[in-house]
Amino acid sequence: SSASAFAALAIAAKRYFACDFDKSTLETLTRKGSGSAIRSLYGGANRFNRDGHVTHVPADLDDFRLLVVVVDEDKKAISSREAMKHVVKTSPLYQAFVNHSNQYVSILEEALEKGDFAKVGNISEENALAMHGVMLGAVPPVRYMSDMTYKVIQFVDAQKRERSDVFFSYFYSLFVHCWTIT
Repeated sequence: SSASAFAALAIAAKRYFACDFDKSTLETLTRKGSGSAIRSLYGGANRFNRDGHVTHVPADLDDFRLLVVVVDEDKKAISSREAMKHVVKTSPLYQAFVNHSNQYVSILEEALEKGDFAKVGNISEENALAMHGVMLGAVPPVRYMSDMTYKVIQFVDAQKRERSDVFFSYFYSLFVHCWTIT
């Protein structure tokens, strides 16, 4: 994603120019490229706080696998940043989504710390689908999910029903890509 690319660029620039930035300065500079890029600065699991800073969440991710399924390589009709501005302004569902998401932050962190990836996956799925519902509630709606997106969801749901040896889940960023957790 652009967020992880901007985080990598910020770290590379810091090293190349031998800058001795503190954490707060590095985060401020990284946010200029992408607001959410700071969550990718430190690796592992991180909480993107309301104040715009990041808190590390202790989690053993050694057995955690993430598969990105690119469902559309075309440029989005509206950028993530512009889409979110539009959604915040016009979707009557936005504030309820924020309130609901805020209720689950501590539950998600606890699940990560305990290595309960089934719970992490379930919360991620619920949140992703709710976010896209909020986007559909905007006027006019923002549509990033495609027919292929739904096929990936159906595939993951089938794997969850058929396989007990591996946990499958999915979530979506504001991009058209589907991310599966195994």
